[in-house]
Amino acid sequence: MAKENQALQPWKTYNVARMDSDASDCIGKIKAATAFASLNLSATAAYDLHKAFNTSLDGARTGSRSLIAAKNALKGDLATTMNNLAVEVNSVAKGDLELLLQTNMPLNKPNGAPLPQQKPAGVSVTNGLNSGEAVVKVMEAVGARSLIYQYTFDPITSSSVWTSRGSTRKNFTFTGLPSGTKVWFRVVSVGRNDGEIMSDVVCVMVI
Repeated sequence: MAKENQALQPWKTYNVARMDSDASDCIGKIKAATAFASLNLSATAAYDLHKAFNTSLDGARTGSRSLIAAKNALKGDLATTMNNLAVEVNSVAKGDLELLLQTNMPLNKPNGAPLPQQKPAGVSVTNGLNSGEAVVKVMEAVGARSLIYQYTFDPITSSSVWTSRGSTRKNFTFTGLPSGTKVWFRVVSVGRNDGEIMSDVVCVMVI
């Protein structure tokens, strides 16, 4: 029997960075979609929980055990809330792929068919092992045939020049970047028909 299109419930497997970015994105899309107006109370509760989780990240970075424990507890609560929200999304969408895509929720692939191209999700950047290195990672790039990793120097303006490197892998290491410089990164998904969708930007102070 063919599976219908549906939002999945993988939130308990997400790391902190992906939970923070993806939950924010999905909640915002659900709150903005008129088709899911009936979920406004649930989406607002998820929004408030995500806000508390996001705020807890700064405290956890101090190394305080109690603040780290609080962050972990909020992450668990947010994962449960997002999984429950996926169930509610499915009850409203009833397998309608166009509606589901409005939520940016992670989706299944019914009948093995590829899903439409989506914005690269869970993009992060860290300093590499050596001076002048930056490692860019993307957790998910649905519908991408290849990826383009790009960077530009702070500040970002309309005239910023982006340096590009192509790859089929979900991580890329830039080298030779000037130490002590704030650098911005993004990932471009290239689809089967060469359509391009850009990720959100992330930054790091290169060491």
